[in-house]
Amino acid sequence: MLPFSIAWGAFALAFIVSSYLPEESLKTYAWAFWHIRSSSLTLRIAFVALGTATIVPRISRTLWTCTLRTFRMLRRWHYLPAYPTLALLLWGFRQHNYALGDSAHLIQIVTFSSLVSGYHITYDEPWELYVHCMGYRLLHRLGLDVADVYALLSVAAGLAFFVISLGLSRRLGRGMGGKLLVMGMLWSCGWVQLFFGYVENYTLVSVGMALYLMLALDVVDGRRGLLLPALVLSGSFCLHVLAGWWFPTLVYLWYLHGRRKGWRRASLEALIGASVPVAVTLTYFPAIGYPLKYLKGTHLAHMKFMFLLDPSYRYYRYPIWDIRHIGDVLNELILVALPGLLALVASASSDKRGIDGRKFWFLVLCTVLLQTFTFTWNPDLGPLRDWDLFSVEALGYVPLGGYLLSRVSDRNFMRRVGMATSSISCLWLASWVGYNSVTDVKVDDWKDWAYVVLGDRAFREGRLLDALHIYQEAIKIDPRNARAWEGLGRSYLRMGELKKAREALKEAEQLSRYGPHRPLDGVHRERSAESDPEAY
Repeated sequence: MLPFSIAWGAFALAFIVSSYLPEESLKTYAWAFWHIRSSSLTLRIAFVALGTATIVPRISRTLWTCTLRTFRMLRRWHYLPAYPTLALLLWGFRQHNYALGDSAHLIQIVTFSSLVSGYHITYDEPWELYVHCMGYRLLHRLGLDVADVYALLSVAAGLAFFVISLGLSRRLGRGMGGKLLVMGMLWSCGWVQLFFGYVENYTLVSVGMALYLMLALDVVDGRRGLLLPALVLSGSFCLHVLAGWWFPTLVYLWYLHGRRKGWRRASLEALIGASVPVAVTLTYFPAIGYPLKYLKGTHLAHMKFMFLLDPSYRYYRYPIWDIRHIGDVLNELILVALPGLLALVASASSDKRGIDGRKFWFLVLCTVLLQTFTFTWNPDLGPLRDWDLFSVEALGYVPLGGYLLSRVSDRNFMRRVGMATSSISCLWLASWVGYNSVTDVKVDDWKDWAYVVLGDRAFREGRLLDALHIYQEAIKIDPRNARAWEGLGRSYLRMGELKKAREALKEAEQLSRYGPHRPLDGVHRERSAESDPEAY
């Protein structure tokens, strides 16, 4: 218990004093605590007091008993009440802080590209972008914007992950208590922010990777063949290439499955499973007008999986062994995988039994690969940068920590530490999700500029009534758009309505005196598949 208490004490101290750091120092050295900087001292002390209370044996035992009873009751009801409750929770605390990651940029580019060219694709994340673009094209007529579409798919991904987390808890936890422990840890890490209506291209691939982890554990136990896990991992890779960091785990599964069922069968299953989704992707996208030559613009083509070894990379900030980068890596772990870290510390000095060596080393391999990804791939870590891209490392640390802690011989110790870990992590998650829900950062989605481009296209093609209607829609969205007024005036002029044309052109001239209220160079162009994939 001593190592866990020390780890919790250090975290609690950082939680209290971090907001007293100068803002620039906090942003540079302790950005995992950035979201609590505006919290009052009273609120932060209350957080620490609640977290500490869960370590007290009597309180911990009471909380554990109540939670276990609820878990058993939901299990008898096949968890049916949990789904609507979870959906409401995920949607009710959906992200409004679009300053996180690339959320604002995605809202703009997906809106603009979907309206103007039908979709926006890169081969770094082909199906993630395509699915969200198609979702927006389908639902924007109902009044939903891109943020709403991303949020809906994010919540749906969260519900899918709930089902997967039940499967993971059965495969990793020992006994009902162990299953509850793993479930609590999976749903209390900062990574699940991705399911709270989050706007980014990592929600679907994260669920795919979690599903692969669940199926892969069956292969490790000898209960399943290799075909389905290989299909899921390759499909996740086609959603977003970050899943490719787990392909070495497929080699480990191939080795285990080959020893049991024969090398030919294992090789055939692995080859078919890994190749089919890739073949479908490389066939479908060229068929709809996105040729394979754009593979040259991907991260894979440039072999930039070790960005911190390449000072010429445009986002390069400091060397790989710089103390600032190591601090970034630790901050990322605290933000997204806190329960996994606490569980690993607590279980390290405890006697454990029933550990399956194959399962343990598989989880270690998953963790090491994702940590390597975070450590070497991109220097752009931080809450307003790429925290979300690297948050998948929680899929290594949390299952590994939960598995080891659930195997501790002293069940009372397991319950105490498990309850404390989940409770502390839930409070941490609540502070993170709550901040991003109440922090409302507005984004100009470029919809009016998309309508200007569509209006110009209709004007060139001689569809004057369509052009007129489209320019009017752009003006409804933003009456200050001088280009929309100019297009409206030109349309009226071509149609012979001189009075209306003069009024519209006069309005355009007056607005243009103040300059464009938005940079035209980056907006007024038909963003399409030719866009630089590395920017997204």
